[in-house]
Amino acid sequence: MPFLDSLIVHNNSFTGLLLPRLANFSSLRIIDAGYNSLTYHFSPTLPYFPNIVVLSLRMNHIHGYLPKQLCEMQYLRLLDLSGNNLSGKLLPCLHNISSWRSKILHRAVISFYSSSSSTIAWGSLIPSDPGLSLKSKNSIRQYKSEPLQWMTHLDLSMNMISGIIPQEIGELQGLQSLDLSKNHIQGSLPKSMADMYNLQSLDLSHNGLSGSIPSEMVRLTFLETFSVAFNNMTGVIPNGIQFRSFNESSFEGNPGLCGPPLKKECSSNNENTKGITTTEDGGKSKDYKNALFFAIVTTSFTLGFWGFLVSLFFNKSWRMKYFKFIDQLL
Repeated sequence: MPFLDSLIVHNNSFTGLLLPRLANFSSLRIIDAGYNSLTYHFSPTLPYFPNIVVLSLRMNHIHGYLPKQLCEMQYLRLLDLSGNNLSGKLLPCLHNISSWRSKILHRAVISFYSSSSSTIAWGSLIPSDPGLSLKSKNSIRQYKSEPLQWMTHLDLSMNMISGIIPQEIGELQGLQSLDLSKNHIQGSLPKSMADMYNLQSLDLSHNGLSGSIPSEMVRLTFLETFSVAFNNMTGVIPNGIQFRSFNESSFEGNPGLCGPPLKKECSSNNENTKGITTTEDGGKSKDYKNALFFAIVTTSFTLGFWGFLVSLFFNKSWRMKYFKFIDQLL
C-alpha cells in the first residue's frame, strides 16, 4: 500500500514492532496506534515520515530516548508519546518543527494540504470516525475532523524523561497544548516559556522542578489550564489575570509557594521589613546605649571633679596634704 495515508489501530491488543515496518510509507500523515502493547526501542531506528501530521503512540511499551528524527518532521502537529518508558532528555531542537513554531505557518501548512493537487485535501485527512483521543486541558477527549485542523499538541507525560526544560522551548510559539507531567524533569522554568503565546494548556506537575514561577508568564493570556503541582517550587505565585482563574490544585504539593489561590500567605516582604525594622531598632538601641554610657561617664567625671574640689575647700587637712603631694611631684 504505497499510498497509505492514515493508519488508525488504537485500542487493540497489538504487540511487537510496528514503526520499522512503516519505513517505506512516505505518504503517511496519521499514525494512531495508542492503547496497545507495542514494544519498540525508539532512539536509533525511528523512520523518517516526511509528511506526518499526527503521531500517537500513547500507552504502549516504547522505550529509549527521544530521537532527533522528530525534529525533521516539519508538518508534525500532534505528537503523543505519553504513558511509555521513554527516558533521556527533552530535545532542544523541537523548535525546528515549523508547525509548532508559528501560527502563521500553521495556516500555510493547512493551505498546502488543502490546495496541492498531489495530496488529499485536509478535510479528508482526518477521518470523521472514530476520531483521535488526545489529552488536553486535563481530560482525554475525542477530536474529529474540523477541530484537528487547528490543533497543535505535544504530550510526553508519564515517562521517565529527565534533565531540564531547554530555553529553546520558548520558540514553540504556535504550540497550544504541552504536557510534561509525571516525569523526572528538574531545574527551573525558563523565562522563555512566556513567549509561548498560543498555549492553552500547560501541565508540568509531578516532576522535580525548583525555583519560582517566572512573573513573565502572566503574558500567556490564552492559558486555560495550568499545573505545577507536586514539584519543589518556591516564591510568590504570579498575580496575573489568567493566574487568578487557576484553583489551589494547580499549585499544591509545593511547600515553598505562597500567595493566592493558596492559603499560605507570603511573608518574605514582611520578613524583610521586620529585618529592616530590627536592624533599625538595633541601631537605635545601640546609639541609645552609647549615648547613655557617655552621659554616665561625663556625669561621673563632673561629679567627681567638683566633689574633689569642694572637699579640698572645706577640709583644711586634706588641702594641706594635697599641696604637699604636689610639691613633692615638682
